[in-house]
Amino acid sequence: MADTKELNNARNLIAEGRHPEARKILEAITTQDQKVKLDVLLAFLVVLDHVTENDKLLDVATEGIEIATRLGNDEVCSYLMARKSIFLLTNLSSMIHRQKNLMLSSNVFEWIDFSLERDKKEYEAIGEMQKPIKKEIDSLIKAVIERTEKGGD
Repeated sequence: MADTKELNNARNLIAEGRHPEARKILEAITTQDQKVKLDVLLAFLVVLDHVTENDKLLDVATEGIEIATRLGNDEVCSYLMARKSIFLLTNLSSMIHRQKNLMLSSNVFEWIDFSLERDKKEYEAIGEMQKPIKKEIDSLIKAVIERTEKGGD
């Protein structure tokens, strides 16, 4: 019951735009109640910084998907899958940006491939790192579409 009260306090702070204070309350909540835990994770999606804490957001979304699945809450599970795909896209866009910067000189001077051999290796490594992320994004989006179509029947 105390966890629910603290969660409601955090929600009120979020509504007032006082995210740092709400975050402290959310971080202090330790509960075994899966419904409350899911609500805490959903609140974390609001208070975490979407630029600097993308990895934490991915962890929160992943844990939320697991809990929502156990609870049989398909709507929240679909929502979290969609959010996770967005967080993965953020990672992917950073990789693409880095990869494009490695090829910058070859776009300007066609006779230049890579300025350094290590740049070429990094470019290829980034390409390989993108493959599982793209695959996971595709599978998450496909799962959300399937859940939505199934729920619409």
